[in-house]
Amino acid sequence: MDKRINSPGRAVTELSVPIGFFLLSGPENKIIFASQSMTGLLGKASGSIINKPVLEVFPEQIVRNINKILKNVYQNRKMYHTLENPVTTLHKGKLRTIYQNFSFEPYVDAAGNISGIFAVVTDVTKQVYARQREEQPELEKNEKKERKWQKDDFIAAVSHELKTPLTSLTLLVQVLGKKLKDNNDQLLSGILEKANFQLKKMSNLINKFLNVSRLESGKLFIEKAHFILDVLIDDIIEEFNLTVIGHQLELAPCDTITVYADREKIGSVISNLLTNAVKYSPGANKVVVTCRNFYDHVMVSVKDDGIGLEKHHVNKIFDRYYRVETTETQQISGFGIGLYLSAEIIRAHCGKIWVDSKAGQGSTFYFTLPATGR
Repeated sequence: MDKRINSPGRAVTELSVPIGFFLLSGPENKIIFASQSMTGLLGKASGSIINKPVLEVFPEQIVRNINKILKNVYQNRKMYHTLENPVTTLHKGKLRTIYQNFSFEPYVDAAGNISGIFAVVTDVTKQVYARQREEQPELEKNEKKERKWQKDDFIAAVSHELKTPLTSLTLLVQVLGKKLKDNNDQLLSGILEKANFQLKKMSNLINKFLNVSRLESGKLFIEKAHFILDVLIDDIIEEFNLTVIGHQLELAPCDTITVYADREKIGSVISNLLTNAVKYSPGANKVVVTCRNFYDHVMVSVKDDGIGLEKHHVNKIFDRYYRVETTETQQISGFGIGLYLSAEIIRAHCGKIWVDSKAGQGSTFYFTLPATGR
């Protein structure tokens, strides 16, 4: 038998063991012979299918355009294969789907005249199911990726939409603050201060989401310049101490350190580490920041005496959208993007970031930056 394939699907070099075959006669494609295995597959007696057109025996959906295919085979004398066709059959009173390869070959008599078509059916159900099982993890992985992309697109779109009204609200609060500048009402002054703090908190959150979106699209730009790192840290701590209640943040004595980095983004990393230190140490009241200068890099650390982390969380804490889910963290807000974004910013500066933590013993987060000019 000619093994060349004329198929719209994948190429096949040889057939598997056939489960059945039948012989079709004339342009009407009447079944004039069917093997016992074929009649068993159909669940019909041989006498009920002999001398009947194949379309009466096989449902139209077994092979797409089967009438056109058989006509082409008969008229043009070209062999045709179609692969892995889903076939619905009745087995023990229940419908089941199996997969079959069909091979149609013109049947020529001794005089060279075409008299019909020889059809071979091969069962490939086991092979199809085996491949589907192998491909399923990849399919699930692709589906998860698609859901993640949709989630990222949604978050980015919402963040952009929130940016405009938030900017307007911030300006309105600032105008109100100027109008009440000479007002001695301590209650109003306190309310405005808290409003500004919450607006800044919301703005920082939206900026994080936007930066994650830019990071994923490769549009998170790092604009480096020389600045004094310990001055930046001290400014951020001073601002935190004005608004944070119940915690005292302090910068341990350190030398003046100049770095070449993106001041705004490094500031966001420090702010995020301080925010987490405060959030995850409800039973403690002190957060200590250190800044050390080494030969080829500088290192910043943020230490708290909070709830700490189990070992399995330490390995995942910088993953995107990862949240530590425990009874102690149920009431702590967050989206799991701060540490992820901080890690990506530090890596973009060719630095390193890590955490040293134990459950119940607090956490110390570290990051490094190359020394000036490196």
